[in-house]
Amino acid sequence: MLIVGNLLNSATLILLFFCIEISHSGVIDRINSKGVIANFK
Repeated sequence: MLIVGNLLNSATLILLFFCIEISHSGVIDRINSKGVIANFK
């Protein structure tokens, strides 16, 4: 279970980094207008 937890933590960090990178390019603003990412907040 500890290994699974570590994998989940890594995936979460990667997703967060990915979202931050996307937001810098302004893609999130376009997706947000469609209400897709609103569910994640």
